[in-house]
Amino acid sequence: MEKCYVESVLQSELEDKLDLILRNAKTVRDRRSKSSYLKVGTGFDIETSRINVGEDAYAYCYHWQFGIGGVSFMGRSLSSMVYFMKVTKEYIHWNKPKSKLLVLDANLGYEWQFCKKYWIKMGISDLFAKEKRDPIYIEVADTFRFREVLGLFGHSLAEIAQNYCGME
Repeated sequence: MEKCYVESVLQSELEDKLDLILRNAKTVRDRRSKSSYLKVGTGFDIETSRINVGEDAYAYCYHWQFGIGGVSFMGRSLSSMVYFMKVTKEYIHWNKPKSKLLVLDANLGYEWQFCKKYWIKMGISDLFAKEKRDPIYIEVADTFRFREVLGLFGHSLAEIAQNYCGME
């Protein structure tokens, strides 16, 4: 998988990479929601850590990545994630009007806790959750539809790997 460190490339380079991936992407229309999604594999993940200071514990995100069509776009700060999402949104709205990216996430509830304030500022278009911290899907900026993958399968990640990939 090709890697693209968002913080070390110019906006024009980022747009060129997105263009190579998305230019020929077909769209699939969802009959129920009437939305059109770009037919390209897309996933999202963050890496976090926790530090203890006296009696207090603090968690922080030190890495994020979007995998889109075989390219891993990544960064070290959530503000660079917002920048990437804005550039991607702009590209899609100009070149693939009314299309959205379906972004699969293995633990959306966890990512939501770290990304919530950034995504709310970008605009939550739609959200459905089983409980307060357990979203099934979140649509951000009318462009990115994050879907909880484990909720779709109804199994743990280990069970999915065993059942569908023959792995443990």
